[in-house]
Amino acid sequence: MTDTGNTPSAPACAQSAAHEGVQALNEGARKVLIAQETALAYPGGFGSQEAFDLGRAVREISRDYDRGIACEIVRESDGLVLFAWAQDAKAPRNYRFCAGKRAAALQCGHASLMCYVEHELDRSWDELFQAVERRKRSMADADESNQTESEELICPVGGAFPIRAGDDGAWVATLAVSGLHEGLDHELCVRALSAALGKCYGEEVPAYRYPAI
Repeated sequence: MTDTGNTPSAPACAQSAAHEGVQALNEGARKVLIAQETALAYPGGFGSQEAFDLGRAVREISRDYDRGIACEIVRESDGLVLFAWAQDAKAPRNYRFCAGKRAAALQCGHASLMCYVEHELDRSWDELFQAVERRKRSMADADESNQTESEELICPVGGAFPIRAGDDGAWVATLAVSGLHEGLDHELCVRALSAALGKCYGEEVPAYRYPAI
């Protein structure tokens, strides 16, 4: 079925991949993530129409990458999924990773990539990373299909981004992407939000050019 709607697309501007020209991790990484969140706030409200437009931007831009993705947009006031889409090769586990990245973002109060950055810079999330490693070891011999939904998976890596809206910049929803590597999940979130808001990624919205997982 052909989509006859107007698919959001990024303005003609720089769209460098996160893994190109990687710089040594330093305090600048924090500043870039904060600058991205500040630049990508919705000036008005964020509802189902905005979520649909953002989701379609994710779908369109995902074509630039060589791996399939799953994405989810969750309203934070009540946990309602406003948008979800996955490419054919994806599996339910990708949505578990989306949820885990969202959980990490909510814990650190920023994009989930911030957990990784702050852990590498000053070990401020060391307890969380140790808990993740313990969980990995406990899962090593377990069949993932036997895990229950009550088991919380926390993924302190790139791929979940806060959607802020209104004059006070309240965190109203979260965009999460799973399926890419090397920080490209985070990059896709930022590029899609830039496109939906009509901003130039790499210019009006700075690109993250530091190590990421």
